[in-house]
Amino acid sequence: MALDTANHDEASASSLPPDRPNRGIADIVALVVGLVSGTAGLAGLSAGTNRRLLFLLCIALLFFVVVRFWHRYYVARNRRLRQQLAAANKRQRQYVEALVRTMDWETSLFRDRIKITIHIGQVDAEDRVVEEWHTTPKPQLTHRAYRPIIPTDDERVVRLAEIGFTCGLTDQAGKITVLPLVEKARYLRVWLMFEPAWRTPVDWVSTYQPVGLWKRLRDTGTDRLGWQDRLPTMNNGASSLDNIEIHFIFPPSTRKPGLVERQGWGSTSDPEPTPSGHWRIVWNDPNPAGRQYNWELTQQRD
Repeated sequence: MALDTANHDEASASSLPPDRPNRGIADIVALVVGLVSGTAGLAGLSAGTNRRLLFLLCIALLFFVVVRFWHRYYVARNRRLRQQLAAANKRQRQYVEALVRTMDWETSLFRDRIKITIHIGQVDAEDRVVEEWHTTPKPQLTHRAYRPIIPTDDERVVRLAEIGFTCGLTDQAGKITVLPLVEKARYLRVWLMFEPAWRTPVDWVSTYQPVGLWKRLRDTGTDRLGWQDRLPTMNNGASSLDNIEIHFIFPPSTRKPGLVERQGWGSTSDPEPTPSGHWRIVWNDPNPAGRQYNWELTQQRD
């Protein structure tokens, strides 16, 4: 019965006119030609005038048909291009996801010690982050994935080109090529390629300006920062870090700032004034273990 039903549907479909839009155009052409001819006859126009009117009408209708044809052609072509673009975007996402997973699996090939200096500006444009890395290859460092600290208060996409990201070796000869890997709301990941490949310990530093990172702290006097010492797709793996040290530099104020790691991980120093009038609080964890850190910062403005 299913086969009979399918054949019946196919026969019904084949009995329909093959191209309804084209029949509509033909009907319009016939109607317009009839109306013009009838009007010309009722008006008593000469045969020569009728011929000229019909000639102009044919030209206009030909133009209409050509425009209609090209419109339908471009609509169909645009539809095909959108489908091809969607398929290409899907393939590109699959390649990126596979590349990210491969990089995450390769975190066991090196060990890190990191010092992060977070400069909290008096205005949005002064927010800045400096990260100093000491990496020991096990056995070789060729490339790695990396996530800068960016604002996550809204759904705005923060792109690598917007934060003035720079990255380079500290003392050794060579270079680090930086490419955006994933750019989406609340998430930025970059691809670092080391040239040459390193088999010995290497020091490198990255600097960037995530504008407005501490806007909420300036507006309300309190803010939070979350940071994970393991890669998102390796939640069951060990940390690649041997030590984390973060220096929070607060803007000048007569009121001392505050810093608390909400789970109690690591140690936190007392606020200390710097020669420039800023405040410094140092947080340190000498034994990272694949943790999710959450700090709460406070500072009231004068």
